[in-house]
Amino acid sequence: MAVLVPICAIATCSQAPAVAATPAAGQARIATDTHADLTHTERTALRHRYVVVQPWRTAYARSLKQANPGIRVIAHKNLSGAAKAVNGQSSTGVTFAQAKRHPAWFLRNRKRKRFTFTDYRWLWAMDVGNPGYQERWAKNVASELGHGPWDGVLVDDVNATMRPHYPPERSKKYPTDAAWQGERPCGRDHKRSSTATVRY
Repeated sequence: MAVLVPICAIATCSQAPAVAATPAAGQARIATDTHADLTHTERTALRHRYVVVQPWRTAYARSLKQANPGIRVIAHKNLSGAAKAVNGQSSTGVTFAQAKRHPAWFLRNRKRKRFTFTDYRWLWAMDVGNPGYQERWAKNVASELGHGPWDGVLVDDVNATMRPHYPPERSKKYPTDAAWQGERPCGRDHKRSSTATVRY
């Protein structure tokens, strides 16, 4: 599950001008796959109102805005995991190197060992209920969004259960879905939400 966060609460800027008679074919395109086809920039810019890409695709994001100043380009960021940065960029709000300096930010299994997602082995499971982790994640993402061509962030893995990535019963701190839901930043009331929007 993902939450699309608008950035108006983080920073402000002027509204982008509307593009007249935009031949929109769909509301959004999510192009976060490693091998996403990014070759038809102008067509994508004119056919979609929102495009979600990985945060290292800044040149592509700028080219979309050049082709259509009214488009909203959204950066993808994972909430529940930490990954190694490549060339200073990461798909997660907190990098593995940053998390290593704060051992309490890592989730542990019943053997008290840190663990990665079972389906994405490069993502280390993070304790989303840890206030320090939450603060660092928000600061990192706000800073990155404020210095790039972004109109918002798609917050990925805001899940009501960790089961898609790891068996909860093997987690020391959150062995049940109820325990996990009680600690997520969105809380129980938003466990069924998939998107929200923040702009700047």
